[in-house]
Amino acid sequence: MLNGTSLKLIVDSLVSANLLDQRFIPYQKDCFLNFSSHEQVAELIQNNKERFSEQERILREKTQLEIDSIQRHAFGVTFNKSPRASTEVVKPELKTQEHAKKVLIEDFALAKDILIEEDDRPLKTSGLNYSDNREDRYIPQYQSEESKFNEVVDTSNPLDKVQNDYQDLQKSYTANQVLCDLFAFLELPYASKPVFITTDTRRLDKEITENSLVLFIVLDSTKLSKHELASLALARKNTLVLMGNLTERDVDFCFTKHLGSIIPVKDIYLALDFIATLIREQYKPLTVAITGSSGKTSLKEAVTHVCRNYYPNRVIATSGNFNNELGVPITLLDIANQFVTKELATEIAVIEHGANHLGEIYNTTLISKPDIAIINNVQPAHTEGFAGLRGVSLAKAEIFSNLHQEGVKIVNLDSYTNDLMFARKKFQTLLTFSAKNPIADFYINEDSIKFTEEQTSFDLHINGFECKRLHFPRGEQHLASEIFIDPQVVKVRTNLRGKIGVYNATATIAVCLASGIPLDHILFALKNIPIPPRREKVIATERITYVDDSYNANPGSVLASMELLKDKNAKHKFFVLGNLAELDYETKVNFFTEIYDKFIYDTPAFNLISNLKFVEKAPDEVATNQTLYVLPFTLAKKDIYVLETAKVDAPINEATYFIFAQELFNLFTNLKSKDHLAITFKGSNSSKMNLCFMEFLKLLKQNLSAEEYTSCTNNELHNYLKVNYNFDL
Repeated sequence: MLNGTSLKLIVDSLVSANLLDQRFIPYQKDCFLNFSSHEQVAELIQNNKERFSEQERILREKTQLEIDSIQRHAFGVTFNKSPRASTEVVKPELKTQEHAKKVLIEDFALAKDILIEEDDRPLKTSGLNYSDNREDRYIPQYQSEESKFNEVVDTSNPLDKVQNDYQDLQKSYTANQVLCDLFAFLELPYASKPVFITTDTRRLDKEITENSLVLFIVLDSTKLSKHELASLALARKNTLVLMGNLTERDVDFCFTKHLGSIIPVKDIYLALDFIATLIREQYKPLTVAITGSSGKTSLKEAVTHVCRNYYPNRVIATSGNFNNELGVPITLLDIANQFVTKELATEIAVIEHGANHLGEIYNTTLISKPDIAIINNVQPAHTEGFAGLRGVSLAKAEIFSNLHQEGVKIVNLDSYTNDLMFARKKFQTLLTFSAKNPIADFYINEDSIKFTEEQTSFDLHINGFECKRLHFPRGEQHLASEIFIDPQVVKVRTNLRGKIGVYNATATIAVCLASGIPLDHILFALKNIPIPPRREKVIATERITYVDDSYNANPGSVLASMELLKDKNAKHKFFVLGNLAELDYETKVNFFTEIYDKFIYDTPAFNLISNLKFVEKAPDEVATNQTLYVLPFTLAKKDIYVLETAKVDAPINEATYFIFAQELFNLFTNLKSKDHLAITFKGSNSSKMNLCFMEFLKLLKQNLSAEEYTSCTNNELHNYLKVNYNFDL
């Protein structure tokens, strides 16, 4: 039976990993302070307990109120005389809440015996009704109280008590013994209660009760010092903090002010990784690792949605952009936290893995230890740091490095691949998906793809496969040890948009089938996938259709977003493109070539607003803040050149996003007719295209008449901005 992650387990494991900083633990050889007596330690602990005095006073008052309430309830009815008693019932003095409960149960038994032995004369006690059956003649209100009190379980644990008296100064005390005794002195249930672990002080009041036991991990912050963060957490009762990389300047804080509340470690980030790995191994959920150049967050959301519909309250997933060497272990802490908040063990963990350098995904999968791993696609992204597209593919292939020896690897055949993606270790299963190769395990029939404003549909050929079942849901150990999928063709309907949405829906089906989720459940859940904010969010008003796709960008995601805009039913289409960061020269040339070939040349309805200028003649001079690119093809015997202006770091009225918003507004106002138009905002986070979206809306409000402005907005747009941008038009 799983009991959760306790403080004792964490401390004992940190000792075994040699991660505790014994300089800050009393009775250790290298401790900064020389403790000569038991009284000295006790005095420091007592000083530390003073910060709890006010909470303890409030708790005592609350307990007394509960005792008074029980006393009034238990003895609100008195019997003048009884066949068993010659005196009136006297209210005893109640010393504790437990004493009150005991007395109430005894009084219930006495009252029951009295009523059963009485004759048939009805009792005249006000408000009480009795059955004619003598065996049922007792005070009904006591019956529920008896059952309630019988359910009370003594949760005290001998391990939560102080184990040593520290009188023998010659005796050696281990670091974990001392720490656990300090916890016990502070009356913390360090061994018997699961602990909530977090690095975010905002979660302390939002997600847990005041009686929950908390371990707060103090990481480096640009806004607060370690002491300030720790003090914020320790202001809450039943909270301890994990601090690392300590120096002699921390001696007073750790010993005099907060002795018993600090768990000192040598390196806070190694300790975080170690605790996350410990939790992953303790709970053993089926772990899905997702990576890719574009669309991996949308894929993660789709897989998470399907799994959460099948395992309510038993799935954890990466939130926000927590997909790096710091975010992955923080995400895995929620496996233990879910057990504290919902009292349910996690069945599936969906972990997104990102990278901006080689080796990063290898390191994060050492912690997540995936059972199923998928590369959604490999496209030119961060190519500057990876030395080209091949370097990107090698970095993504690292997601298979620490895959379970019987795990499932899933690969997109239509994307850039390398041999490492197909190499299998031990008894691993390889699954593939494609819209071009019919022999893939999941083959998308491109001719069947249909896009509407609300839905995407297509036919998917599943060629059949079998794989090892790596996770048996708790209570379902009767399942077969293998997963068998028959060859079949299914119609897939989803609200995921564009061609990348088709691939993501297919990838979701592959992952969830390998997870053991039934196909009919997957197909049903795919119809309504929650779309994260700033990712292909479409809001249609009377005059304008807005596409907010401003959350980050790379060449692949930009081209997919352009395809989505091109398919919009609008007379005028504006694509507002910010800078794309961390791309090498060759990648940019290929990217600009594809943009020109597919969207600029001979596509009059498509208007690109960006820092790019496509020209047919090489300029005589290139400004210092511009770069010239020569596209590798000619059109009508003319060379095509691209001038790219560097991002402008300037005040708001000179910033790139503000200039784009003004240019877009000018084009909008110059339209001679009131035809419907569609606008997409896209770019790397550094280009702040979300602010461009906001500035354009401000210009509409400031310069249009009330009637014209109303035609460009609606309640859906207002609500979206308020919830996701904290912006009110």
